[in-house]
Parts: sequence; C-alpha cells; structure tokens
Amino acid sequence: KRSLSMFEDLTHLELMHRIRETVKLSFQFDSLIVCILSHGTEGSVYGSNSIPVEISEIEHIITGDTLVGKPKLLIIQACQKDESPINERHKPNVEPHRFSDLVKAMSTVPGYSAMRHTLEGTWFIQELCDAVNRFGDRRHIVDILIAVNRKVSE
Repeated sequence: KRSLSMFEDLTHLELMHRIRETVKLSFQFDSLIVCILSHGTEGSVYGSNSIPVEISEIEHIITGDTLVGKPKLLIIQACQKDESPINERHKPNVEPHRFSDLVKAMSTVPGYSAMRHTLEGTWFIQELCDAVNRFGDRRHIVDILIAVNRKVSE
C-alpha cells in the first residue's frame, strides 16, 4: 500500500507536526520515505520561518517504536555548512540499533553547501527523481542512491 503526502512552506513546528502525524499512521504501510527540501546549516534544516530543526530530532521521530523493522529513507536537500553552533544538550539520545533500518540520503556532507541551479532546481533531487523513475521498479534503493551519488559527483 502506498500513499503520498506533500506539504509546502512548513514552519519548523508544522514540519515536526507533519512528520509526527505521518509516523502515527505508519502502521498502515510497510516503509516510510521522508523527503525534505529546504535551507539548512550543519545538522539542521530550516522551517519556512527560518527556525532550524535538528536532523537528529527528525531521525529520532522516524526511528520510533511504530516503525521498528520497517525500512525508512530520509532524503534531505539542504546545505550543511556550519553557520551557527549546534547546542549538544538538545540532541536526542538515540540508541544505535534504532538506525539499523534507516537509510539517509543527503544532498551534501556536513560543512558544505548544496548545489542548486536557480532555474532548474537542485542537482541532487533532479538526479534522484530521474533514477527512481528509471530504475525504481527493478533496483534496490541503495543501488539507486549510489548511482545518484556518482552522477552528482561528475
């Protein structure tokens, strides 16, 4: 069973609310994909109100008990350049085993900006959409992500 929900211009609170609500309904599905396109700094993405949300908080929510054993894919298109200090005490303490069924795909690594064409959008999301459209029905998502990484790195 598949279901697609798309939300635009969410504030930081709306973003977290939508993720929590989606996870609550996840018992109906066999997997979860969360894709966030936003601005960001190292370890965070911004809501439309320019307030950051820690990526670790999002990971904590989607690796919760209702999704244990179900594949999860977190896709983030956002810069990860450190422009402000991250407050360590607010990071949730998540046990490593909770991440055993989570794949995270990010447009860049910590400390770097994400590449975006002002008219055509982001290279990462363009390549990801293209690869999923071409190979999504016959290749494993990890193989698709490796191909996307190669293509974006060219």
